[in-house]
Amino acid sequence: MKILKSVMLACTLLVSSYTFANIADDINANFSMEQVFSNAAAEGLSMTAIFEQISAADPTQLEAATSYAITNNLGSVSAITTIALQVAPQNQLLAIANVARENGASEGDLLTISLAAGVSPTDVAQPTAAGGAQAPGAPAAPATANIPAPAFGSSGGSGGGGSASPT
Repeated sequence: MKILKSVMLACTLLVSSYTFANIADDINANFSMEQVFSNAAAEGLSMTAIFEQISAADPTQLEAATSYAITNNLGSVSAITTIALQVAPQNQLLAIANVARENGASEGDLLTISLAAGVSPTDVAQPTAAGGAQAPGAPAAPATANIPAPAFGSSGGSGGGGSASPT
């Protein structure tokens, strides 16, 4: 009977330690985001605490965590993206913003979200054709057209009636 109690106690402790493993251990063990979030919920962690711990364990997992949380309706796109941007290193910001875009966030939404997260809007903006990022919601720069200079001898440009000045 004493052995049975010892075995049951050992099993209970193993289950408890597995259930309450920290997020870093889950990430390092390559658990799915579903399992990471499930374990975190069992621990009673807030969404902010979950994302902080994921960022500390492996910031490259923030994109997958953001996608998981949004697609499983663990909060609004805006709230989850704000939290993710707040804890993310700069090299992960655009990837997180792209997850929000894929889930319906507009450029205007991302402008608001980035400002709420304390992140520069240019860090979450899509790169432009010239390679730089344009802030979400910012108007595009006007296109310049090639306008040829008026030919000499025309009256274009109001330069004295189209004839050369004698010198």
